[in-house]
Amino acid sequence: MKKGFSLIELVIAIALLGIVMYSLITIYITTGLKGSTAEIYTVAQYLAAEKLEQTLGGSFALVTNQAQTNFTGDLNQYTFQISFNYTTPADFNASVTGPTDYKKVAVLIRHPRLGSPLELAVIRANY
Repeated sequence: MKKGFSLIELVIAIALLGIVMYSLITIYITTGLKGSTAEIYTVAQYLAAEKLEQTLGGSFALVTNQAQTNFTGDLNQYTFQISFNYTTPADFNASVTGPTDYKKVAVLIRHPRLGSPLELAVIRANY
């Protein structure tokens, strides 16, 4: 009686091991990509909140549109854009043509790996 494995048994074992390893690697890579996208989204949310605070920190008259601009340093892949529209308390989502005491201020953050820009908007009153 021979001890050990036959060639067929070894080939089948290696094929099964390859299939299992391929599945595990695929799961690992997919999870890693989703994790990095979540990190990009979280950073974008933080940057939007920060830009909004900076914009609203000044007087009502200083809240103006700002063209798309890159962040600096490690965040240079992120861009921001600030826009405002005059609005009324009757319908904050509707824009009006003339100056009012209310501005809807929106910050858009873009990154190449975000599918669509992240937008954070608030209403600023002139009080």
